Amino acid sequence: MVFATLLAAAVLSTRSYEYISLNNDDARCLDGSFYGIMVCQGAGSNGKGKWVLSFQGGGWCYNEKECAERAATALGSSATYPAVAAGKSCVETGDATTVEFAYCDGASFSGNVLKAYQYNSSFEMYFRGNRNMDVGLDYLFAHYGLANADTVIVSGGSAGGLTTFLHADHIASRLPATTRVVGNPTCGFFIDHGNDGYEASTVTYPLQMQYVYLMQNASSSLSQECQNDLGWKCIMAPHAVKYIKTPMFISQSRFDQWQLDNELFLPCLEGQSYGPPYKPGVCNATENDSIQNWGKYLMDQLNYTQLPSSWGGWVDACIIHGVSTGSIDGKTNAQAFDAWLTGNGTSHWSVFKCNGSEIAGPCNTAPDCAPFPA
Repeated sequence: MVFATLLAAAVLSTRSYEYISLNNDDARCLDGSFYGIMVCQGAGSNGKGKWVLSFQGGGWCYNEKECAERAATALGSSATYPAVAAGKSCVETGDATTVEFAYCDGASFSGNVLKAYQYNSSFEMYFRGNRNMDVGLDYLFAHYGLANADTVIVSGGSAGGLTTFLHADHIASRLPATTRVVGNPTCGFFIDHGNDGYEASTVTYPLQMQYVYLMQNASSSLSQECQNDLGWKCIMAPHAVKYIKTPMFISQSRFDQWQLDNELFLPCLEGQSYGPPYKPGVCNATENDSIQNWGKYLMDQLNYTQLPSSWGGWVDACIIHGVSTGSIDGKTNAQAFDAWLTGNGTSHWSVFKCNGSEIAGPCNTAPDCAPFPA
């Protein structure tokens, strides 16, 4: 038995993800190339067992010009997907069947425009992210037995975390009622807030996402119940969460570095690394106050005590875009998620406190947290 286990682990460590080009006219990246998915098949036969559907992040393109520029990169074309899949080892997937949904629509898999957009006389763009997701799911049902899954974890980081918030319910609706479906968005809770005067009033994340919603026809792919009440705002996580039925475990820092840099537009964080080694802190007192206030804004919009009792989360007090290596209540993020998933946690929510406060900070001094005062 030990030999068999070791042999299975050795096979997994040498096996790469399988790249599957969907070759479907409905499923296209921004540049028009056929969309594809990357699959690492787990131990379960005929699709049984645990699945992880992982959605890649990579920000958004806020207008047609940005989308045209993005189309020439790996975030807008499937040209590099086969090489990426070949370089990804299955060793970290364990027994789960893991599917990587690469990101090439620039709208958190919410684009749904059937007709190509004529950007100029020589270039057409495709806003098909939601169709990419659905055609990918069609393939998994037909060829990998997704309908037989016991548990499906919908996950993603950054823009992929927002994808998890926006589309987990739709994915759950396509699975049998007997399948357990949960979401695990990481650093995807981008708040609805302006820039506090650090940029022009016309340059804000909410206004940028409003244009994404309109440009990519996201109204046809987001929660209709939410849109009946809130319209375009349903493309933002703080509004979408109020209508989500799928249980979520939210992994988030209340001092998310990307938001401080790209929503608040803090000048002192421009050029700061998104991982160690960090440059020394250069923010002035006003900018450091703005960082501290962001934690209050995020916690107010998360309002986790009002979320369904089946939900959970791990909320850090670290300047990071992701999750730190630190622990909260004795558990790392991964340990807290596993405890929540198996139901063995004493609390669904782990919130890093600074001087006893859930809104103060930042105060996590883990080595992968950017310095504060920043």
